[in-house]
Amino acid sequence: SLLLYFFTSLLLYFFTSLSIPLSVSTFIRHPSYNPTSKANDIALVQTFDTIVFNPGVGRVCLPFRFGTSSFENARLSALGWGAIDFGAPSSKELLQTTLSVVSSTSCGTKLFRTILASQMCTFAAGNDTCQNDSGGPLYYTDPNSQLVYSIGVVGFGVACASSFPSVNTRVTSYLDWISSTTGYTFCEK
Repeated sequence: SLLLYFFTSLLLYFFTSLSIPLSVSTFIRHPSYNPTSKANDIALVQTFDTIVFNPGVGRVCLPFRFGTSSFENARLSALGWGAIDFGAPSSKELLQTTLSVVSSTSCGTKLFRTILASQMCTFAAGNDTCQNDSGGPLYYTDPNSQLVYSIGVVGFGVACASSFPSVNTRVTSYLDWISSTTGYTFCEK
């Protein structure tokens, strides 16, 4: 049985004072996932137990109200226990960094690849997600409502904190799939 730790909607492999160990009952990979192109690199996890909110675990909204937004130049928070440098061990502490969304055109040019409409690129000089952060969240905090929205899933990049942007899954491209699969619309209104 797969055992994961949840902290601010993040899957963890390390225990902290605010994490909650939960066993996974169902893992649903997107039916069109392509490991070569990284297309549809998103999955849903259902746990046996109800997730109990605490100061470190809370609800995150799906970005229905931002369905057509590119988020270009928006500042996002990335959280994870990944490595702090390429090839280094994973962190024992939850790390957070701030990244900016960059245009798919400039990202594709730098990476010599096509960036799909269902992907979004992030970059910040000297900051990045790294190995073992993949699958973690990219959050956007609405400056007006202060609601936190999950708008991306950490994907892949070139090394860590290099001069290249990282490519992530764009959650707005999967809202219909998430809603039809789970029956939930978290913060739709």
